[in-house]
Amino acid sequence: MRSQKRWTADRIPDQSGRVFVVTGANSGLGLATTRALARKGAHVILAVRDESKGGRAVAELTAEGSGARLEARRLDLSDPDSVRACADRLRSDGVRPDVLVNNAG
Repeated sequence: MRSQKRWTADRIPDQSGRVFVVTGANSGLGLATTRALARKGAHVILAVRDESKGGRAVAELTAEGSGARLEARRLDLSDPDSVRACADRLRSDGVRPDVLVNNAG
């Protein structure tokens, strides 16, 4: 019988050059996901309803010294206009996400 290693965030490979959008990223599981990806060098966009909370999360993660590129952008998934505006802004800024982590509930 083959022994199975327990999965941990340390097993995430290098994510340099990849762009992740994480919804609900300013707290809880979204923040933990963002932290793990940032530690692996990903460019993470924290998609949040409250930009001030998102900004505080970015500051907290930046202070941890991962060196990853982090930014908070407003996104309210209950508002189709907000979703469209966020997507349009990403497009106009030339951001091409590689992965969407739909965490917000």
